[in-house]
Amino acid sequence: MRIRLACVFGMVLFLAAGAWAATETVLWSFNPLQGDAGFPSANALISDGSGNFFGSTTAGGANGTGAFFELSPNGSGGLNEAVLHSFGPLAGTADGYYPFGHIARDKHGNLYGATEAGGTNTTGTVYEVSPVSGGGWTETVIYNFGAYGSGDGTAPLSGLSVDAVGKLYGTTGTGGGSANCENGCGTVYQLSPTSGGGWTETILHSFNGNPDGGDPRSGVTLDKTGNLYGTTITGGYGYGTVYEVKNTKKGWIPKVLYAFRGGKGENPSFGDLVMDKVGNLYGTAYAGGLHNTGAVWELVYSASKNTYSEKVLYNFGPKGSSDGTTPEAGVTLGRNGNLYGTTIWGGTYTYGTVFELVQSKNGHWQERVVHDFTGSADGGFPSSDLIKDAAGNLYGLAGGGGTYLAGEVFEFTQ
Repeated sequence: MRIRLACVFGMVLFLAAGAWAATETVLWSFNPLQGDAGFPSANALISDGSGNFFGSTTAGGANGTGAFFELSPNGSGGLNEAVLHSFGPLAGTADGYYPFGHIARDKHGNLYGATEAGGTNTTGTVYEVSPVSGGGWTETVIYNFGAYGSGDGTAPLSGLSVDAVGKLYGTTGTGGGSANCENGCGTVYQLSPTSGGGWTETILHSFNGNPDGGDPRSGVTLDKTGNLYGTTITGGYGYGTVYEVKNTKKGWIPKVLYAFRGGKGENPSFGDLVMDKVGNLYGTAYAGGLHNTGAVWELVYSASKNTYSEKVLYNFGPKGSSDGTTPEAGVTLGRNGNLYGTTIWGGTYTYGTVFELVQSKNGHWQERVVHDFTGSADGGFPSSDLIKDAAGNLYGLAGGGGTYLAGEVFEFTQ
């Protein structure tokens, strides 16, 4: 366990009315050359509400194939980082490697995630990281995805969600048995704990490419009644879809809520959807928009018609402008109703941005660049969903930059 004091950058951005003034703090710079985690890519943080953060990285660790880490307050204004598990190695082990997506936490404090590869069939795993009585943590593979061609899901590229009774939900980018895509078009799956301490998998939906979409890269978002919502990056009209898998007494029923068309916010990003109090869904597209550099979109729900319609809230600027481009993460809904997110490219220094969208009284949305990453000590290439605390502060992962140019954990405070 090593100690690093937070490095505060004295850059405060004063924004227009309705936006916030934000200060970036680098909470941790990864150093994989010393066995640390490193290079988070489409990973995301989770907090336990007591000041501790957990997450995974797709590289670093003892074997270079990813790591699961914890950041905890050290009582002196800084943070301790501990690598709780190193994934892999690539061969000769039943462990998974290359973890992607966000982490789920159940009511007992157990943490869950997925790896793209490794495991018994080398097609990925679902793992659990659990606290050990007396201190420490242990990692257990709780599910190995089936072999290619088996009809099971394969190669999960997203994280997990957990419901009130401890069932886990996620997606796989391939598998499911459809002949319309090489190695299958992907699945939505459920893992249920059994009385004997094991887990049982159920495939809730196998994608067919058209018309329901294929290659889901986002996880699923649960509503209050247990229905699941997510996106695919292909299928539909060729630009991806937004789907629902409805939890009914007759079983799980899939439905395409919206199929993207060219010229708008096509090709949904890898981040999870956000749902507001009235059922509207928010997400990003890493391509499309007016300049083909991405967009932020909303699916507006009509209760009377039980349908969704797309509304593009913001088109990112052309390449070479000071605006961010290519959002790979989703958006976070702030306490003030504003939306926050990241772009992996663009900005003044071309290393990505943190942005805020503010809705005016006339209903239009205006973008503010909260931070331009420089690719050096303050990080760069952010591709994770942001999380927020009770005070409205934002936390995320940068895929590059930092002291050792291997990524970082950052905070934005008001």
